[in-house]
Amino acid sequence: MKMSEFYQELESTKKKMKWSLVKPSPNSFRKELRAKFKSAPNSNKCFCPITAVCYEKTGKYFPVSKVDEANKFVGLHNRHRDRVVDGADNVSVNSYAYNNGKIVRKRLLKALNLKD
Repeated sequence: MKMSEFYQELESTKKKMKWSLVKPSPNSFRKELRAKFKSAPNSNKCFCPITAVCYEKTGKYFPVSKVDEANKFVGLHNRHRDRVVDGADNVSVNSYAYNNGKIVRKRLLKALNLKD
């Protein structure tokens, strides 16, 4: 799947899912991009962009920790998968990844009508 197709698929998840930026822990400075079903906001099912697109395409649910398995159904190249994860989680291991993650994060937020 091309990144442009991924962003379109991600945008279509807004019909069923409510997206937000959440802190992984109370003391964290960063915010992760996560979604829950609009129809079941108290559900334990939580999605990242890749697991949400997987669910939208296939109906298969994968927890955020299983993003690699979900990506097998999405079909992003590993390099693109890593950039989406970095962008969604606002984290990276080096400056090159950080810059790519920032660019992808802006595109993710734009597709979901969110602001950092």
